[in-house]
Amino acid sequence: MDNVIQKTERSDGADFYIVNGVLKQYSGRDETVTVPEGVSVIGKSAFKENKTIRSVILPGTVEQIDDFAFYYCEKLESVSLPEGLTQIGSSTFFCSGITSLVFRTV
Repeated sequence: MDNVIQKTERSDGADFYIVNGVLKQYSGRDETVTVPEGVSVIGKSAFKENKTIRSVILPGTVEQIDDFAFYYCEKLESVSLPEGLTQIGSSTFFCSGITSLVFRTV
């Protein structure tokens, strides 16, 4: 099976590196980040040490958040989680500023 690599650069400054539905890295500088539809896994350290994000909205397709995904995202305050999320890894929000996790339902 071939790896499907998708690098998405949007006019709003968001920059996602996605491989086979796994968000490997976000390198944008937006305060509010909406992860693209079709992403099923937020990969290990995908947002690690991002200094600008305050809010992340995950699409309904996300089922898993890997270890250290939001590690040291000190300004991160809230994450909107989809109903189908089944796994959150170790130290996912370690040293982040998280104050709110919102579980969405359909």
